[in-house]
Amino acid sequence: MEVHTGEKPYNCSQFNKQFRQAGHLQHHVRIHTGEKSFTCIQCTKQFTVAGSLLRHIRIHEGEKPYICCKCNKQFTRVEHLCRHMRAHTGERPYNYSQCNKQVRHDYHLRCHMRTHTPEKSHILAASVINNLELQVT
Repeated sequence: MEVHTGEKPYNCSQFNKQFRQAGHLQHHVRIHTGEKSFTCIQCTKQFTVAGSLLRHIRIHEGEKPYICCKCNKQFTRVEHLCRHMRAHTGERPYNYSQCNKQVRHDYHLRCHMRTHTPEKSHILAASVINNLELQVT
């Protein structure tokens, strides 16, 4: 019933965050406790939810159920296939408004944004100074 009404009766006691289902709150609480109840029997990596473990097991089994319809490249995760498809479509959904640079991946946008910040030049300057000090002494 809560799904249709938008009601979120389950509250996190540490953050102002509400959930529609008790199970979603339990999953969230594991973030605070660090509890990882699901362990991979092949490499002992641990996960907070069973679905993450099942997705991880694909790596060991070599299962790649998501296939590109353009080039037949295979992927373990659907989001990786979606990201790959941008290479075929030319889609560049991430846009930096300061210079209108458009990129395919959010990571590339974050990298590009750093070129516009003075932080980078300060880090470079500090690095140069440290190298000069090392050469002098």
